[in-house]
Amino acid sequence: MDTRDKTPARSFTTTLLVLTALVALGVAGRLFDHAYNATPVMAAALFAGFFFCSRLLAVVAPLAIMLLCDAVIGFYSWPVMVSVYGCFALMALAGRVLRYKKMVIRTGGLAVTTMAFFASVVFFGVTNFAHWKFMGAGMYEQNLSGLLLCYENAIPFFKNHLIATVLWSMVLFGTHVIVADVIPANRRSRQTQSSCGAV
Repeated sequence: MDTRDKTPARSFTTTLLVLTALVALGVAGRLFDHAYNATPVMAAALFAGFFFCSRLLAVVAPLAIMLLCDAVIGFYSWPVMVSVYGCFALMALAGRVLRYKKMVIRTGGLAVTTMAFFASVVFFGVTNFAHWKFMGAGMYEQNLSGLLLCYENAIPFFKNHLIATVLWSMVLFGTHVIVADVIPANRRSRQTQSSCGAV
């Protein structure tokens, strides 16, 4: 039996507004002053995977944020960029797990928090390995001890990333619940709309 949340088909306007809002939030979070790695980009990726029917749109949201910001901040080692962008794209797809009714209904905010933690751990592991391998030759020995030291030095940044991802996920998913389920008019509207299929 399919347990996916039967998310209603959304208008082009709604889809465009949400996509624009997510990209704007992510860009502002990266470009404005913030603690290192404490940005809403991963939370935006997870929410995009949950919200958009299209897998393509889910991936576009975080990648657009990163491209726009890196065009301003500056690009860097392409293998490291591939690891960073790849993690965001992968987690946008992983966010679709939250569309399953049983997981979200039975666990509530715990499902979102768990996914935020999982995404942060994956990002930490993959991107710091890439940094050690492709950018860390002058800072770390290219052996196990050097890799472990790289991970150790990155722990404060991981903490910032994890806290930001959890908090921003709560904000984004909480806002969605309020708008889609609490406001009666929107609830009635949902009941009259057809569900979207997998794309």
